[in-house]
Amino acid sequence: MSKSWKGVDFDGRICVNRNGDPIWAMIAKVRLEERRGFTFKIFTARDLNPGNVLYIEGWCQEYLGHVLEITNSKDVYMLECWDDRARQVDRNTGEFTIDRAGTTPSANAAPAAEGVET
Repeated sequence: MSKSWKGVDFDGRICVNRNGDPIWAMIAKVRLEERRGFTFKIFTARDLNPGNVLYIEGWCQEYLGHVLEITNSKDVYMLECWDDRARQVDRNTGEFTIDRAGTTPSANAAPAAEGVET
């Protein structure tokens, strides 16, 4: 069995920010990928204290029908991260990955951060 997995962010991606309502469009995407054989984990910035873990596990059971593993770290087996903050970068280049339309969401030549020489 493969150790590979895909991560989906919890708050605001699969669950409306902290109010618990499911985001059905994302649930449908996760279910489709699971039927295709992919393993999913909840990938969250939340502190993984027992209260948060129990809440997320209960939410998963209610809306997905099973509990997903919960993590706040990536490893070499993570294939994708479905999140609002991630941006894909081409390996070993420092260049942002071009999207399927052939453009980048914003320019690769971003301005330098304050105090950083280019």
